[in-house]
Amino acid sequence: MVEVSQIWRSGVGAGEGFVDIPTLPKPIREIAILVTGAKFHAAYELYAHVLVAELRGLPDDKIATIIAGQRPSDFTREEAVAYDTAAALLSGGVLPDLIYRQGNRAFWGGRHRGVHKPDRALLHGVGHFERF
Repeated sequence: MVEVSQIWRSGVGAGEGFVDIPTLPKPIREIAILVTGAKFHAAYELYAHVLVAELRGLPDDKIATIIAGQRPSDFTREEAVAYDTAAALLSGGVLPDLIYRQGNRAFWGGRHRGVHKPDRALLHGVGHFERF
């Protein structure tokens, strides 16, 4: 299991890195941001990132479902893992190992062990956007 605070302390400073890390596909980043914005009813974050998500190719029905606080049923595997990871992180406590391993396999082919920079991109991003 990976604790969210462990990832944040070992991660990049606030605002750095999440939107520029090439290991995460851009639509995946937007899903994590939208899940976070929906959790906190962050009007500006949702306004801005709904537009970006559309530009990144996410269909309106998926975006609407995410911002309603639900998981779309037609997600790809990577999209589902991004949603599940963000939702688990935002529920507080410890990120279940199963969800962490799914992310590791989905985005990095299971190559990484522990909390390495590529692995924590999605985790850091949720932590970053949760703070604002």
